[in-house]
Amino acid sequence: MNPPIAVRGLPWSIVVSLFLTAPVCLPAAGTTPALKPVAAEPLGESAREISNLIHQLGDEKYWVRQQAHEQLARFGAEAFDALVTAQENDDLEIAERARELVQRVRIDWVRETDSPEIKEKLKDYETLSDADRDSRMKDLAATGSEGAIVALCRLIRFERSPLLSKRAALNLLRRPQPSPPGWEKKSNAILKILVGSNRPAAQWLLAWVRHHEQPENGLTDWAKFVDDELAVSDSDVAMEMKVQTELLRFQAEMLLDLNHHDRALAVMRKMVDRQTDDAAGLIEFVGWLSTHDAWPVVDDVAKRFDHSFMSNPRLLYTLAHARKIQGNDALAEKFAQRAFDLQTPTHDASDAIGDRLNIARELQIEGLMAWSEREYRFVLAKADRESNEMLAARFDLGEMLHDAQRDGEAAEIYQTLVDQLKNNGLLQQRLSQFDPPHPPKSVRSRTHFFHACAAAAKNDRAAQIEHLDKAIGFDSTDADVLIALYRLPEQSADRRDATRGLIRDAADRFRDDLGDQPSGTPLQAVLCNEYAWLVANTEGDLDKSLECALRAVQFEPVGSYLDTLSHCYAAKKDFASAVKYQEQAAALEPYSQQIHRALVQYRAALAAEKPKK
Repeated sequence: MNPPIAVRGLPWSIVVSLFLTAPVCLPAAGTTPALKPVAAEPLGESAREISNLIHQLGDEKYWVRQQAHEQLARFGAEAFDALVTAQENDDLEIAERARELVQRVRIDWVRETDSPEIKEKLKDYETLSDADRDSRMKDLAATGSEGAIVALCRLIRFERSPLLSKRAALNLLRRPQPSPPGWEKKSNAILKILVGSNRPAAQWLLAWVRHHEQPENGLTDWAKFVDDELAVSDSDVAMEMKVQTELLRFQAEMLLDLNHHDRALAVMRKMVDRQTDDAAGLIEFVGWLSTHDAWPVVDDVAKRFDHSFMSNPRLLYTLAHARKIQGNDALAEKFAQRAFDLQTPTHDASDAIGDRLNIARELQIEGLMAWSEREYRFVLAKADRESNEMLAARFDLGEMLHDAQRDGEAAEIYQTLVDQLKNNGLLQQRLSQFDPPHPPKSVRSRTHFFHACAAAAKNDRAAQIEHLDKAIGFDSTDADVLIALYRLPEQSADRRDATRGLIRDAADRFRDDLGDQPSGTPLQAVLCNEYAWLVANTEGDLDKSLECALRAVQFEPVGSYLDTLSHCYAAKKDFASAVKYQEQAAALEPYSQQIHRALVQYRAALAAEKPKK
């Protein structure tokens, strides 16, 4: 018997509780007995007997083989790990019988103790394809709860596919390390289920627990784990390559955390050897290397996949972004210009325009605004003026310029569309059918709003008021226009009263429309957000606005909805919550200058509030 794994601070009673998993049984088939429930039996005694029986599966006498087969069936889950290993035995008889026993085991993936959320994620797991099982594992890992960790450990131990067992483990290893109380629960959950398992994935996690406090001591273990995995060949080559790459990534990040930079670079180069010329994979890989300043490895990737990079605009922009992070602005601009000049090969010109629009949006999300703007303007110059690509580029660029407080240019972008709308029924129809719909009156209102913002920046109060009045005349429910009217300085009492009346009318309209929408729909979330945004930035029922903002975020926690929620908390003077949710919004939309400006304000308000308390 191997010596027990020593784990600091954990009693051996926890370790031996590894068998406290759910019953596993074999369906009735001939004379083969049902697998018995898992019991807490002495590990060493059981392990020796199971090992002997597996050896007897290859005995020259048939009756010995058959008897061993039946006895192993009775052991149930206690024999599962050994049987999985035996599937790779050099004796073909042993390997085949072990495979048969493993496949016939019925595993109850869902336990009574699981939460409703975990039960839903593991629903019908047995019938799912490998790809869907992998997806469920990712969902469980994203949950991050103790119950999800227990469920993932269950998959690691009893998933018949060794590759999927490893994928489950890697999903756990990729999660951010919890605080000390959270770590104790996590490590206990891992130990409870995985101690005693000799599956590679289980050994990874047990080593992770074992070396948590002194990770330097675990480097030798991880080097062996990686070497063993790199020697594995599997029929599913693509999946095995992903497992190897992810394990290498974990090893590299561990080495970086311990300041072993040269060793980490060596590991990263092994990842290059397993990288394919898949564009999405290369984009993600170069982005990851850039976050760790692994510039020599970026050079290796660019050299190895030179043809792919130089023939794909998106890959060239990825390389340009990496050089920009590196601080080489001249080389970054060179690659960006080459990406811009490179036309995407296609048989359909509209497809090429669509590709450029997608690139513009991706660059915007990454905060590469100058390159994004250049791509948007290319689409505006080349696309048909009634096309969806033209409209999308105009709206996206206009809002991006407004976010950067370049409202005069944003107004020009929209004004061109307003001018084109005159006597153009087709364009008006396209606007109404656009997703989301942009009725002509709302486009005109937005155009005047941008003009008003540009006038305000120049302190031209008369022009600002003129454009705001025109904007509200086209769309009386435009929340941004109503907020700007509400914040006008030195208003007369009559104007302020009129604005307040418009705000009340718009809020009532949003509430009425909300009542007409089924719960949990996209439109309901939009209306909730609009109502909350208007009231939080003007006046009204702040409790109701907070409730609506929370409903919108619950439906879809996107940056804009979290931004609204933060404004609601700020309106209620809860700046701690405002900062909390604005930081989440900024993490989701790091390119949004408006979100960052609000975050600065809330942090300042919170800092000013603390001395008072």
